[in-house]
Amino acid sequence: MDKCYFLWVFMLLLGFLTVVEWDVIFPDRRDYINIVPLPVRVRTLFLAKSASFFLFIGIYSAAAHSLASFSFGYFLTRFRSGSPLFILRYMGAHLIAGSAANIFLFFLCVFIQGLLMSLLSYGLYRRISLLLRFVLSTSIVFLLIVSVSASVSIPSPSPISRRSRNPRTVFSPCSRRCGSPACTNICWATGIPFL
Repeated sequence: MDKCYFLWVFMLLLGFLTVVEWDVIFPDRRDYINIVPLPVRVRTLFLAKSASFFLFIGIYSAAAHSLASFSFGYFLTRFRSGSPLFILRYMGAHLIAGSAANIFLFFLCVFIQGLLMSLLSYGLYRRISLLLRFVLSTSIVFLLIVSVSASVSIPSPSPISRRSRNPRTVFSPCSRRCGSPACTNICWATGIPFL
C-alpha cells in the first residue's frame, strides 16, 4: 500500500522534472552550431548524452528510493523473517522496482519528445511542444495534489475492519490488488477503474 504510494509520487516528481527540463533533453540548433566547429565525433556526443540520461536517473533514483527501501526493508520484513539476507533482498527489490519505474517514465517522456521532433516541422514542433509541456505539467501537478490529499484525508481502517473486509466487495479493481483506501481514491480520480 505505502510502497505503491511512494513509487507513484516519486514517478510523478521525476515526470515533472523531465517536463521542466524538456528543452535540454535533445540538442537543438544552438547546440549544433556550437558543437560543429569542435573536433567532437557524433558518436562521442551521443554516448555523453546517453551517459548523462542514466546518471540523472541513477542519482534521482538513489536519492528518492534509498531511504524508502531501507525503511520498508527494515519495518515490513520484521514480521515475516528476521534474516538479514531476506531484509537485504527486500530492500534491493524495492530499489530496483523504483529505479525501473523511473527509467520507464523518463524514457517515455523522451520518446514522446523524439517522436514529435521527428514528425513535425521545427516551428510546429515548438508550438505543439509548449502546449504539450503545459498539459503534462498541469496533469502531473493535479495528480500530485490528488495523491497527497487522498493519502492525508482518509484514515486508515481499524485492524478489526481490515480483517473482516472482503476484498471482492470493494468497488475499485485497484483496491482488490492492494487494499489501500488512498490508492482506491487515486484510482478513481485518475479513471483507472474505467480502463
